[in-house]
Amino acid sequence: MTIVQFPNKALWVAIAAAIVNMFATGRLNEVVSVIFYIALIVWAYLEITSGVNWFRKGLGWVVLAYILVTQVIRHA
Repeated sequence: MTIVQFPNKALWVAIAAAIVNMFATGRLNEVVSVIFYIALIVWAYLEITSGVNWFRKGLGWVVLAYILVTQVIRHA
């Protein structure tokens, strides 16, 4: 059963955005945060729809739910 695999393009974008976000300030921080969340949502969607097994599909659902819940709480 595959649990860890080489990151796809969406996950690479999310990782790069997270790294840039560590050093970004102001408007750049906001833009990079949006890129991070969009890339992570795309990654989660790809895992849900084409994950190699139930673990990967479940991981996609957990990450997607986490993003939705934390962002709703943050903006409430």
